[in-house]
Amino acid sequence: MASTRPKPSLVMHKLRNRRQRQRIDETLRERIGPFAGRFHRVPHHEAHLASAFYFSGFSDSIVLSLDGFGDFLSTSWGRATA
Repeated sequence: MASTRPKPSLVMHKLRNRRQRQRIDETLRERIGPFAGRFHRVPHHEAHLASAFYFSGFSDSIVLSLDGFGDFLSTSWGRATA
């Protein structure tokens, strides 16, 4: 649990960023034209964990993501198996 409240400006920045990400498919179509593929939204840290695991060459791993931004979280961990 957080011991201090986040600054309102930080919360507003994260909410604006989330709103922009929610319409990324529309933004890409506006900028690059028709796109026949599908978009898969993946939580920020899960994307870090998956990219580290799938390119590691291991079939069983403990995975850890630490950073300063992403979905109001800064840490995520778990076990990954192929």
